[in-house]
Formats: sequence, structure tokens, C-alpha cells
Amino acid sequence: MSATLKVGDFAKVTQGPHEGVEGLLFWRGQSRRDEQGSRFGLRDREGTVYWIEGASLEKTTFPLEPAAFRFGDRVLGIEGDVRGKHGEVFWMGTSKYRPGLRRYGVKSEGGDAWFADSDELRAA
Repeated sequence: MSATLKVGDFAKVTQGPHEGVEGLLFWRGQSRRDEQGSRFGLRDREGTVYWIEGASLEKTTFPLEPAAFRFGDRVLGIEGDVRGKHGEVFWMGTSKYRPGLRRYGVKSEGGDAWFADSDELRAA
């Protein structure tokens, strides 16, 4: 199955101890068990990393969460490095490292820009 998979694809683990886990393939290398096979690094929505043999993966789609905020909305950072920051949404896209989550660009009143995933923000 790994011949059709590539870095950047979304995949689901089909067998083994992590069966059912879905996420973004961010790394590909040589299989430890099969000279012709591949091994992948898969990151799930929560950011947990799994190292999976390509034969145990199938390509899938990962639904994007609905937008929690719109352009111009006032937001407050509630987690991590953005805790306590506030400003206005000026950009939105998808999270590079946490599949399925939206990412927002926020500009503070002082003009500083910062970025956060949807679960790190709430409406101000």
C-alpha cells in the first residue's frame, strides 16, 4: 500500500496496536522489516507522532473543522505562547502540524501579528 502514499497525505492505520489512528504523513523512510517497503511518520490531530510501516496504512481524507472565527473577529489566546494575547483575525488557513485544525493569524492593536490553532483561541 505504501507505494501510493507520500509525505503530505492523510492516512489511517489499518492494523497493529495503533489501528484506527488517522493523521498527516510528515516523513517517509526505509522500512525496518521489508527492503522494498516504506516506514512513515504520522502525526494525529492532537500532535502525537506514530512511526508506522507503510503496509499498515491506507490513504484517507481528514475533514477540516468548521471555521470558529471569521475575518475581523476579536479573539483571545488561551493556551501556550499565545495565552493572554488578544487581537483581530486577519488570516485563516489550515494547521501545518495538527491535521484537521484551522490556524488563524491575529493582529494585536499594537500591530504585532501572531498565529494560533483554533483550540488555542476563544472569542474576546
